Amino acid sequence: MGSGLPSLLNQFDSGEKLHIGEKMLENLSETDVRDFVKNNEKAFVLFSASWCGPCKVMKPMFAKLSTSHVESSFKFAIVDVDTAPNFTTELNIRSVPTIILFNKGIPTERVMESVTASIQKVEKLLNS
Repeated sequence: MGSGLPSLLNQFDSGEKLHIGEKMLENLSETDVRDFVKNNEKAFVLFSASWCGPCKVMKPMFAKLSTSHVESSFKFAIVDVDTAPNFTTELNIRSVPTIILFNKGIPTERVMESVTASIQKVEKLLNS
């Protein structure tokens, strides 16, 4: 991931969850999430918040999608909106959880439905 890797490793060392081998990253900084979407052809990013109840329900479901699609070209990340406020504002994210599919750094799909409907829509996008 280039220049963001040292900060990712620091997060890992601090005990925060960070899944590199499973194609899903968590707790990305503002710089890291920008690098992540720019450096991956197809990337789903779940924008959530630690204080958000539906986000807590969605996170494990989103993580399961990442592990069940390890062989696909899609990458997955979870970003706390409070950690990446400028990027969140640029993307006009007004509610969480929100999932955005990026293609080569450009947001192409936005999913802001109920938890179950959002996961189903992501599955549909993964299989299309």
